[in-house]
Amino acid sequence: MSKVLIFVYGTLKSAQPNFHLVEKETRGLCKPFKPLKAYTVEKFPLVIASRYNIPYMLYEKGKGHVSILI
Repeated sequence: MSKVLIFVYGTLKSAQPNFHLVEKETRGLCKPFKPLKAYTVEKFPLVIASRYNIPYMLYEKGKGHVSILI
């Protein structure tokens, strides 16, 4: 079996509400590794809301903070 890397964010990350969907589809072979950090160049507001912890980045350039995306 070949290995495939996938990128997920938000509720599909490990320890988040929908990670079980990733585990189910990979039949338990999914193994998270150290998250990578990314930064926005411009300031944008990032809101984590709803009962599902869904992150939303609002398109309001120049407002908010330089966001760190993990």
